[in-house]
Amino acid sequence: MNRPTDFGKREGKPKKPFSIEHFADVAKLDVLLKYGGVAIDFDVFFLQGERIKDILKRKKAITCYGDEDGNNIGFVAGHKDSKFLWAWRRSYIDIYMASDWNFNQAFVSKYLSVLYPKDVYVADFICPLFNAELTDPQNEEVMYFFRNAMALHTYERSLEKSIESVEDLKTMNNTLRSWLFRNIYHNIQVPPVDPNFNDEVIPDRL
Repeated sequence: MNRPTDFGKREGKPKKPFSIEHFADVAKLDVLLKYGGVAIDFDVFFLQGERIKDILKRKKAITCYGDEDGNNIGFVAGHKDSKFLWAWRRSYIDIYMASDWNFNQAFVSKYLSVLYPKDVYVADFICPLFNAELTDPQNEEVMYFFRNAMALHTYERSLEKSIESVEDLKTMNNTLRSWLFRNIYHNIQVPPVDPNFNDEVIPDRL
C-alpha cells in the first residue's frame, strides 16, 4: 500500500511525519478501517489469540494500555465500522503532533477510549509488559495473568538487554515472560484460557 500523506493537513499542506514509525501507526489504522482484523508490531506474539475473536463479538475494537503515557498501538484490532478506530485515525489529520512520539498513538487513544468505552476494549500489560523479569515464575497469581493474556510483547524498556534472537531466549533468566516465550517458540501447549479472566482497563479509571 502507498504511504499515507495526510498528516496534520492545514490548508491542504500535510506536515512531515516525525518518523517511519508514525507511517506504520497510520498504516495499521488504515488497514483496520478498510478490512478489519488485527494489526500488531513485529515483536508481538499471540498467546491466547482466540480471546480476540470473543472480545470482538461484543466490542468494535481492541487496543492495549501502555503505561503512564496512555495506550499503545503495538497491539490493535477491530471492525471496519469502529468509531474509536475512525476517530483515532482522524487525529493524525486534524491534530497530528509530529514532534511528540506519544501524542497521537498514546494520549489521543487513551482519551478516545474514555469517549467510546462501549466501542473499545483496552487490554492491560501487552505493550509494554510490566516488569515480569523480577517476578518469581512460581508466583501463581501473576502466572495466571500471563497464561490468559491475548499476546505478549518482546520489548521491555526496563531490560538492559532485549530479546533479539532465539539464543537470547535460551540463555536469559527463567522469568515468567521467558517461560511463556519458550513455550511459544517450542509450540508447547499453554493451558486453556479461563473464561472468567478479564484484563480490561476500565476507561473511567485511566
